[in-house]
Amino acid sequence: MLQPRTHLAGFLACCALALVLLSGCAVRYQQGLPPGMQGVFVPDTYQGRFIELETEGERNWVLNLDELALQALKNGDHDLAKRALDEAILLIEIIYGDSDQAQRARTLFFEEDSKIFKGDPYERSMTYFYRGVLYMNDADWDNARACFRSAILQDAFTEESQNAGDWAIFDYLIGVCEVRLGRPDYAQEAFARAQKTYAGFRDRYYDLSGDSMSRLQVGEFLPPFTPLDNLLVLVQTGTAPKKVAEGNYGEFLAFLPGRGTGGRPDISVDGRPAGAPVVADSLFYQAATRGGRELDAILGRQAQFKEGTEAVATTSAYAGAVVLNEGLRHRDDDTAVAGAILLAAGIIVQGLSDLMKPNADVRAWTTLPDAIGAWPAMLPAGEHKVSVGYGSGPASAIVDLSNPGTGLTVLLAFPAPNQTLVAPQKKQEWILAPERTEP
Repeated sequence: MLQPRTHLAGFLACCALALVLLSGCAVRYQQGLPPGMQGVFVPDTYQGRFIELETEGERNWVLNLDELALQALKNGDHDLAKRALDEAILLIEIIYGDSDQAQRARTLFFEEDSKIFKGDPYERSMTYFYRGVLYMNDADWDNARACFRSAILQDAFTEESQNAGDWAIFDYLIGVCEVRLGRPDYAQEAFARAQKTYAGFRDRYYDLSGDSMSRLQVGEFLPPFTPLDNLLVLVQTGTAPKKVAEGNYGEFLAFLPGRGTGGRPDISVDGRPAGAPVVADSLFYQAATRGGRELDAILGRQAQFKEGTEAVATTSAYAGAVVLNEGLRHRDDDTAVAGAILLAAGIIVQGLSDLMKPNADVRAWTTLPDAIGAWPAMLPAGEHKVSVGYGSGPASAIVDLSNPGTGLTVLLAFPAPNQTLVAPQKKQEWILAPERTEP
């Protein structure tokens, strides 16, 4: 028959085993390149990005794909940008489905920054924005419109409905697509939604943004777009919002405005001033006005649980140590066992508390701009040099507007560093692997 001291030793051994099992919990993520990027032949320019994709693996696939796409877009490598954005979109949609990945991403027991990055709503929306612009460059108005609608839906994942789906630029671009598709009634509806949303943004923008953002000009109305317009310049300014963790355990995600541009960018055509874009949306505004996040609530509950369990663990472990010491000192096995149980309970609860990681995820798509402006125009047929001045020097592109009234050229301007004006690609300069057809 086992003696009480044997019971005590066995109990403590079981507790030690439980702690080992608790501390050994870990998440394993797939390594290597995303399936849709395997076998892609790229210039040396992108080797660093592909190394990041491969070494950081599934946990940061979407983030690295987004940043790869923007690098390729700035360089005029539209095929690579499309491939990266298509893969990022597929991964975003998989994560937001009913897959095991989605369940794992929602678990409470792993730190936020160890989970699969899917982006905050404004980041996911911008993934669809860039893909939509590339569809516009290909005159694929149906798919472009679908991307801008998806961008609005990603924002609709926010928890406070009054701030969900409130991007003016996406409804505006949907209206542009409807114009090109020859659907004036639908275009009018989209432009009306955009203007209504823009009015709310315009009225709250300065109060929210403060001095760091007030240098950007917000107009009274969005610029009208007509079927005769053959040029649309989308001007990006500033830098991405900054994510910071707040709270006792860093459990709450907050946003700070990025850096402004130092002035309003002006547009010139063939060396002559032609106007300025109207700021249609701010990414900081979108990040900061989406209301309380469900994730914040979960992390807040985690922090409360952590505080509670730490208090219980400390009290139980202290009381158990005192009782155990008394039992051993007086050779009272029953008291010693009772003390050991209390001590072990405190240790196990502390282990659970240590597993609870309420830290907010502050990984961010840092190469995004702060704001997006629009400038439509109807120019004479022929080639034109279009420039966007950012203060430190203009970004220019030559565009061929041979068929005014029947076609539309979309230019996308990127701010410093390396300000760039991206025009539609005329030819493919290198070969990609076959298109990915299955998830």
